[in-house]
Amino acid sequence: METQLATEEAAGDFTSSLGCLVRPALAGLAAQLSSIPGLGDSERAVILAGAASGMYEAAHRKACRVLLLELNAARLSGKLAAADSAARWREFLELSGTERYWESLGEHYPTLLPRLRALLARRCAAAGAMAGRLAADRSALAGLLGDPAGELVEARFGAGDTHRGGQSVTVLRWTAGQVVYKPRSVLVDRVLGDFLTALPGDAVAGATIAVPRVVPRSGYGWAEFIAHRYCAGAAELASFYRGIGHWLAVMLLLGGSDLHQENVIASGPVPVVIDCETLFAPKPPARPSGLGLAVDQAGALVGSTVLRTGMLPSRGVALGWRGVDISAAGSLPGQQPTVEIPVIVDAGSDTARMGYAPALLLPPASHPSPDPTLATHWSRVLDGFSELTAGLRAMDRAGTLEPLVRRFADCPVRVVLRSTEAYAELARMLWHPVSLHDQAAAAGRAAGLLSDMAAVTSGAPADPSVIAAEIADLLAGDIPFFETTPRRGSLTGPGGTTWLPAQDVLSATLARWRDADLELDRQVIRASLVCAYLNESPPEEIQSKGLTPSRPRVAGLDRRRRELAAAVIRRLGQAAVRGEDSTVTWIGPVLLPTGWAVEPLSTDSTYAGLAGLAVLLAAYQREEVAGRADEVDETGPM
Repeated sequence: METQLATEEAAGDFTSSLGCLVRPALAGLAAQLSSIPGLGDSERAVILAGAASGMYEAAHRKACRVLLLELNAARLSGKLAAADSAARWREFLELSGTERYWESLGEHYPTLLPRLRALLARRCAAAGAMAGRLAADRSALAGLLGDPAGELVEARFGAGDTHRGGQSVTVLRWTAGQVVYKPRSVLVDRVLGDFLTALPGDAVAGATIAVPRVVPRSGYGWAEFIAHRYCAGAAELASFYRGIGHWLAVMLLLGGSDLHQENVIASGPVPVVIDCETLFAPKPPARPSGLGLAVDQAGALVGSTVLRTGMLPSRGVALGWRGVDISAAGSLPGQQPTVEIPVIVDAGSDTARMGYAPALLLPPASHPSPDPTLATHWSRVLDGFSELTAGLRAMDRAGTLEPLVRRFADCPVRVVLRSTEAYAELARMLWHPVSLHDQAAAAGRAAGLLSDMAAVTSGAPADPSVIAAEIADLLAGDIPFFETTPRRGSLTGPGGTTWLPAQDVLSATLARWRDADLELDRQVIRASLVCAYLNESPPEEIQSKGLTPSRPRVAGLDRRRRELAAAVIRRLGQAAVRGEDSTVTWIGPVLLPTGWAVEPLSTDSTYAGLAGLAVLLAAYQREEVAGRADEVDETGPM
């Protein structure tokens, strides 16, 4: 531990300042671990070291801005007397590394120390609970590893956000291999794995798509660790992208979402969904846009297509992630905007301050190759979606599909009502020095923001008691967590709060799938390809197809021109989304300031919006009247 602290201190952060808070918490965890039968001394040390690393990181993230502010205050007030800037930095680290110092901060930040201690206590309790479960279930892990686990070598806490009392996914490395601890029910993972084995054709578990094997327990479980591997050649790449299409078909049926790059692993030719907790999410009614029923209907249609899975390329709109593509199938290298993250500027000196620096977005493990060429394989995604959807429809007609889907009825599933990015931004605000100075005012601001979000975001909680419980979790360092079962539908949220009425979400999801416009989903899959690219330049594979005729024909030019123009207008008419109030719009790839997105056309753009189509249709009507274009019904009222 001392070596680790020395290294981190040399890098220019405040880890050593936090030791006086973390060490007492770790001592309590060590005592708890010593009371757990079945754990060896070396295993207790491994768990303690892993927990310590996560606790230092979490506490540093929460307290860093306060310490930077206090460092500069100490410099300006003359409390630091060392001869040079680096020495004054070291002087401040020594000053801030005592409990007396942290208690003195209570004058300006009365909730900082109690909240930090509570955060550390929750992390220790979560680590202790995991250790007890590990000791009890050790023999069951052999089924996931292929051999007895052996000695515990490493414990990596905090693989993802923390929820419900500081609990997080933990990766455990044994001499026999790695397993993943999940502090939630993994029953849905097992049922999904069984479901995949019943799929028609060769789209079965382990062939083109898969989920990790799991060991379910009450309220938690263990999962097989899936290692990332690039595809070995063209055949494996073709199989991988066909598997992406299969996953889209499965997740459209099961109402899956949140399949971003961290929840899918490319295991050679097989895309493996390693976190399938967000199935059968309730679909609340859409908020009226005020732009007409057609726009509202188009938005609802987009929200019910395969875009909802999060697997297809799309661009983020949240603060800090605008234009970033975090989808499992996208996230292409060289096609991401520059993202800046907060860092300590001039670390190691008494003028250290918070600043921003470009973040290096590492290639995600969802990529099947170092340089994915989506345009080369995108037709296989579409083929995989179409073939498996046809197979599922055949099963439904035969009456064999619904019984398989009904097996999910009592599986606990998570429902994401607000984006993690929104929660993260609020958490940063609630741990800001200004907020720590007046927590009540900060909590009030956060409540107002969450309430405003509920007014414009379908499904987001508006109940003040639920919002208060969400804020309590954020104050404690957790991301709020909502859970239900497809049979129940009503959500259990933070602090035991509830949201949404009881409803049979499973039946509703199955009904939506049966009524889905699958041609629209196929068009969305085609259109989403362009969202993987930042600007208007399509990939070379698309450019190479070109629009230049290879064999020019000059006969019948006017007739052919008329036929082509009329065909374009008819296709526009067929693709139109019409509202009962006589409004009309279209869905398509739209170039936004953040990149491409598949959504209803905007109302304020001539190039890529409704105004441009209005000009096109008016121009075609003019040509009809002049006798230079064939009459087409679609140029009339939409």
